[in-house]
Amino acid sequence: MHSKYKYTILMQGSVSKWTSDIINEYSVRFPDARIVLSTWTTENIDKINCEVIQSEPPGITKPHKSTINYQIVGTSKGLKKIDEGIIMKCRTDHFIHNSKIFEIYEKECPKEKIMIPNHGTFEFINYRTTDFCQIATKKILEDYWSSIPLHDGKKLIMDAS
Repeated sequence: MHSKYKYTILMQGSVSKWTSDIINEYSVRFPDARIVLSTWTTENIDKINCEVIQSEPPGITKPHKSTINYQIVGTSKGLKKIDEGIIMKCRTDHFIHNSKIFEIYEKECPKEKIMIPNHGTFEFINYRTTDFCQIATKKILEDYWSSIPLHDGKKLIMDAS
C-alpha cells in the first residue's frame, strides 16, 4: 500500500514517444505525488519510470468506432491499484503544467465533485466528461468511471477525447 501519498497522478492510455518525458516532468513538478501509468499489455514500457499497470486492451468497437472502452477499462484498472487520497487522472499524451493544481482542487472544488477542464466536454454527451484531466477523491472517480457502461458499438457516439 502507498498510503504515504496524499496525491496520485494516474496516467491512462497508450505509451507515446513523449509519455516517458511527461512522467519524468511530473516527478519533478509533483515530487510528493505517486505516479501510476495504466496502459495495455501491447505497449512497450521499457522507458517508463513509474509504477505500471498493464491490462488487456478492450478493442475498438464496431460498427461505430469508439475508444471509450479503453478509457473506462484503463481508468478503472488504475483506480483499483490506488489507495485513498486525491487523484489526478490524466491522459498519457497531455501534460498538466500547473504545479498548484492539487491546491486549486482542495481550495475550490467541492469534495463530492470532479474538477475538470471545459475543453473537450460536450453538452450532448450526458454521461461523461473529457478525460484530459480529472481531479477528485478516489471514491468519486471510482463511482464516476464504474457508472459508465462499456460501449457495444451499435450506436454512434462522439468521443469527448
